[in-house]
Amino acid sequence: MSTELTVIPSSALTEQEQADLNASIDSIIAAHKNNRQEINRLVFESVSAMTDSEGYEQQLSSRRGLRRLWGAITGSNKRLQDKINSSRAAAQFAAQTTLQRLSEQNLLTFDLITAVNNKLNASMTAVEGEINQIYAALIQFFKQNRSDMIQLENRVARLEQNVNLLNWQNSVEYQMLDGVEYVDLDDASKIVCMVRDFYDITGGEWRTSDLLLLKTAMSTIDISPRGNIRYYDFIDRVAGDEKLLTKLLGGKHIQRLPETYLVPLLGIKKLELLDTDEAYIVDTVENSLQSAGVAADRHKLENNLVQNYVAQEAQVNLDTEVNNYDLTMEMLFNLRSAEDSGLFLEEVVPEVQEVEPAEQIEENAKAAEQEAAEKLAEEGKAAEEEFLKANFEDSVPQLEDLSEKGYARANGMLFWAYYFGYEDYPSDPQKALEYAKKGSDAADPICGLLYATYSDISQDEKLELLRKVRKQVSKMADANDSFATLALGVCYFQARQYDEAQKALGSYEKAGGVLAYEMLGLMKQYVEKQEKTALTYYKTAVMNKIYHAYVLMGTLYRAGYNDRDIAAKLGTKSYLCFNKARDCYKKASNYNQSEGSYEMAQTSMLGSEEYDKWCAIAKKQGYKEGMKSWTSDIKEFNK
Repeated sequence: MSTELTVIPSSALTEQEQADLNASIDSIIAAHKNNRQEINRLVFESVSAMTDSEGYEQQLSSRRGLRRLWGAITGSNKRLQDKINSSRAAAQFAAQTTLQRLSEQNLLTFDLITAVNNKLNASMTAVEGEINQIYAALIQFFKQNRSDMIQLENRVARLEQNVNLLNWQNSVEYQMLDGVEYVDLDDASKIVCMVRDFYDITGGEWRTSDLLLLKTAMSTIDISPRGNIRYYDFIDRVAGDEKLLTKLLGGKHIQRLPETYLVPLLGIKKLELLDTDEAYIVDTVENSLQSAGVAADRHKLENNLVQNYVAQEAQVNLDTEVNNYDLTMEMLFNLRSAEDSGLFLEEVVPEVQEVEPAEQIEENAKAAEQEAAEKLAEEGKAAEEEFLKANFEDSVPQLEDLSEKGYARANGMLFWAYYFGYEDYPSDPQKALEYAKKGSDAADPICGLLYATYSDISQDEKLELLRKVRKQVSKMADANDSFATLALGVCYFQARQYDEAQKALGSYEKAGGVLAYEMLGLMKQYVEKQEKTALTYYKTAVMNKIYHAYVLMGTLYRAGYNDRDIAAKLGTKSYLCFNKARDCYKKASNYNQSEGSYEMAQTSMLGSEEYDKWCAIAKKQGYKEGMKSWTSDIKEFNK
């Protein structure tokens, strides 16, 4: 196909950056070209990146999908990643290139294109001219792709016909739903019957030419393919009729809220929740209105709540009218995507079973427990690998979930995240110690070591706990357990046993670990007086998303690093390093490090607007008066 998308100019990136981007995108597509769900997600996330009109930095920080998209595309190319993170135009161009590459490799399916177009048509605004230009260009791009797809398939010779599909098409006018012929049903019910029958006959696998047969079938049962139906009317009709919903889902149940790009299923599931688990929301609004003397229509309340929810989560206006045929395509796309992602749950009728002997029951319980423990350990290993690579965005939520499920080792990593603090997880020593105690109480030796070292329990309690766990952690470290080696090193560090800390943390670093750079830098700076090496460690830390290291860099510059020669020549201290220090503190603040904001205030004129501004930011980020982090008392290193 030769369809091109050129609404975003290429000037957003240099030629080399464009070449790097193309190579990265091709790599991602090659890895996922046979994974329909991942390709669908890639398309919708790219469309969102091109059309989002809110502040770019704000949307990047608040939307996991965008961060996931750019992280996957840029990979280890930090220069390209920084460019995309800081420039909306670069991000839009990257998204445009992704869509273009997917089109060139014929990975945009007919039903996917239709679903995207429906979303774009329902998301257009009447205000923002620039964004609507992008919308229009995208709609034209996808329509042209769909046209090219039909022309291509019409040129390809097929030796066999789908006999079952043709037979269904010829007999569809005689089919019935609950004793009523399809031709006598309302339009929403006709669309449901078309979708389910077609899906069952094709087994969820179809060619573009198969989809075109649906137009004839629709006309046969007296529903115009070019006619329109309101998005919400369709959702409300299906959700409100149990027999119709059962027909659509094939007797299955939507077990959770779907991906936001599966708009009809999202609306149907939300209506279901408002009648069940979230009925309290409707009750609350209804009671409030009645208390104010306003008559409340529960059905209208649910309608408004669902429409507002979908507008917020999917950026789709459910008041929009959509073409009957396009909605049929979208529903097929919804069903197939839902099946691929395991969204549906079979309705199981319980069977009467013979009572098992007590011994067998106990044996089965032990087997099930063992299986659950093995699965938990597998999940824990995967989350730990991401955590030790400083992928906190994905790993910390997983670790929190694993902690809730009883995986004790996860608590040690959660201690680390909340004690030392990272971009999305500012330092919270109290919360960190709660996790360490939880893991220690569950007999995890690493958690026990961390709790004994960092908590304020009595000296006798510390010694008793250390006696129990220290040898265990040492053995784990000797067996190449990376997290055990790291934990051992930080505990030596905390105890100011710097030789032992250097040995353990150095071993961890050589094994590819990235979480010890700050401590290694501090020991180089204050113990060995090697400032240049310390700075290298701090810079390496921030390259690995350990943004607190910007505070340490600022402290190093503020102490006059790189300014010695100037001071000697001038006989006075230059402001060169002071400005470098403030640059570092500001970067730390940008990454939600309250210490950086606090230091920006301390390096501003007392009582000035700038001082007040940075104090307010620090407070908002969690800084409290007199608060000290694990690195704030530098004097300890000079002893």
